[in-house]
Amino acid sequence: MPITKLFMPFLSVFYIYIVHLMVNALSNERVEENDKKYYLRYIVSYIIVVFFSTVIQKPIFNLFASYTAIFIILNNYCYDLVDKAFNALYIDTVLLIAEIVSGTFLGYAHIIPTRDIEIKQVADLIIMQAFSYIVALILAKVKKEKNNKIDDFTKYYLLTVPLLSLILLILFYSFEKIQPVQTSILTILLLLINVITYKVYINTVKIITFKKNKEVVEEQNNFYKNQLRLMKESEETIKSYRHDMKNHMTVINSLIDKDEIEALKKYLNEISNISFDNEKYISSGNEIIDSIVNYKLNLAENEKIRFITDISISTGLHISSYDMTIILGNILDNAIEASKKVDEVERKIILKIKEENGKFIIYIQNKFNGNLKNNYESTKDNEKEHGYGIKNIKKVVEKNNGICKFEIIDKSIFTTLIVFIIQ
Repeated sequence: MPITKLFMPFLSVFYIYIVHLMVNALSNERVEENDKKYYLRYIVSYIIVVFFSTVIQKPIFNLFASYTAIFIILNNYCYDLVDKAFNALYIDTVLLIAEIVSGTFLGYAHIIPTRDIEIKQVADLIIMQAFSYIVALILAKVKKEKNNKIDDFTKYYLLTVPLLSLILLILFYSFEKIQPVQTSILTILLLLINVITYKVYINTVKIITFKKNKEVVEEQNNFYKNQLRLMKESEETIKSYRHDMKNHMTVINSLIDKDEIEALKKYLNEISNISFDNEKYISSGNEIIDSIVNYKLNLAENEKIRFITDISISTGLHISSYDMTIILGNILDNAIEASKKVDEVERKIILKIKEENGKFIIYIQNKFNGNLKNNYESTKDNEKEHGYGIKNIKKVVEKNNGICKFEIIDKSIFTTLIVFIIQ
């Protein structure tokens, strides 16, 4: 039996794994069903690929087999028929192009000098699969990077693993005398190294995602704790006001009985000018927005920043509390940080949240010192995290089909406008 046929079952496992990576890079959520069906589709796809590549061995049929295998795997995810057909064609085309590019390079470069034709064929197949694997990894990385942030060093390190593996394979196959057993062992070891590295990457992304989610939840808890404190303070203020009211009424009745009208007017005027601390906090009726804004309002007050609000909401939130925390929390943090860098007399933040003409609108305006970097990343001390804050706002707004616009007025006023369509 030709060596290529002996290697095809193993290479087919690698091929199915590459397809798995690409499907994950494009996929929606998994279909809710038992794991048996999930893994059965992979097994059926593998059998189809092995059968056509070892028994039929016709290029046109191999293309059909790979397309069918990808289509079957896509049934594990929530796609309609048209999307499955399109994505299967896309993945099949990308992998085909990767094989053609790498195959053409191998043909022109003559980097496998062995005279054994079968060994050369196996070497070419393995290197082409390795190149396809790198393409799949890049696509998977791009997909994950849309939702997560991982440091540049780690990203480049992870990408060098498959690249170095490919170089090592090429160097290995450049030797004149190569034994099939050695070839198998090296290929399997390199595959394991790459699979383990990819798993490490996925787990790292999960840890980062968990950490970021935890930070948002902790921030929400701080908002709620602050809101609870304000409610308790308000309750105490009302109790105190009720207690004092009895004394006020006694004085008022006494002044009326004595017919001291001027003194009565003066006393009533003094009562009307009494201010209560809770008056500076907002109460729009929406618990999420109130808790976030009141918490940030308290921070702004500590920095001697005037905070002007105009909030009018008739219905509930149209996005999740998690997303609202990211949006409102980040834009208010940015506004407070920018305001801290201007003169105290100019520190002012204007926040408007309204529902108008079927739109949910968030508008914020603040002064800044004119020093603003590209993509509206300011010179905040924690520059990297602040940049992520702006990007997170854009990402969450886009996720909820909204529009996000940043604008600079007179080189000293920064505005943020976010609009969502009310469904």
